[in-house]
Amino acid sequence: MTHGEWSNHILVRLSLATGKNPVHTRTSRGSRSLDKGAEFAIKLPAKASNIATMRRFLAHALVLCDSTTHEGEAALVLSELLSNALEYGASAVLSVVLRVEVDRLTIEVADESPNEPRLRDPGSGRNGRGLRIVDGVADDWGWSFPDDGHKVVWAALDAEPARGAPR
Repeated sequence: MTHGEWSNHILVRLSLATGKNPVHTRTSRGSRSLDKGAEFAIKLPAKASNIATMRRFLAHALVLCDSTTHEGEAALVLSELLSNALEYGASAVLSVVLRVEVDRLTIEVADESPNEPRLRDPGSGRNGRGLRIVDGVADDWGWSFPDDGHKVVWAALDAEPARGAPR
């Protein structure tokens, strides 16, 4: 998907406020400071082939916000949440919201299932490992049922300190 094609699928909301730890973004139009962070949302048809597109979307969001969150771990968590939504969510659309803050990335995946997610015993089968992986990689995770009738499963990853920053 090219940069121009993203505009057909993405809603970007930048939350601006004063704060002590601004996030600096660099785009083709120059630099700006994001004091609170940014929220990125994308919806695509619920097809396994769109998981790769969502991972590229995540990578672009992290670069745009100059985030120090580990992209590999974030991509793994996103992939597992999306795979679960495809397997159990009964949705025609994959909906992802990324909240990139100075010190944390929150990934939300919405589906239409009325069922709570649960950690499964993977046994020897192919299924049942997704939320175990999310539980092991993410710093926090959970779910909610907003008033719009969808279930939202989310995971949060803390950012690594920037190079040269005090720990």
